[in-house]
Amino acid sequence: LGSDYIYTRHRWIASWTWLHGRHSVNDTITAGLITGRAPMFERFVVGTSSLLRGWNSYDIDPLGGNRLVHNSVDYRYRFADVFYDAGSLWSHGKRPALRHSVGIGAKVSIFSLAVAFPVRTGRVDPVFMVGMNY
Repeated sequence: LGSDYIYTRHRWIASWTWLHGRHSVNDTITAGLITGRAPMFERFVVGTSSLLRGWNSYDIDPLGGNRLVHNSVDYRYRFADVFYDAGSLWSHGKRPALRHSVGIGAKVSIFSLAVAFPVRTGRVDPVFMVGMNY
């Protein structure tokens, strides 16, 4: 149809959950690949409330990337949550940089509150997140 954007976008998600009473452990792996020239709203972004929590998406890549690898491990007891995220976002031809974050939070019904800490050398910058998941 004469579009300037010719691309394919693939995203794979694998998740594993272990439940024991009120305890649960969830491990989620996300990977993505874009080939061709995609519009900015289709590019991958990390540093959100679900992917690489605690990092600022504009510090990682303000325009998004076309390669994504992310892993998140969450331990939850009742409403309390402890998590560890690791991931990388990059574009074709560039070297990926692995980033990590840890945090704690609480979730009641659809409401969530969390504080995440990006793992960096030399400083600690907590990021507070409040939201609704429905």
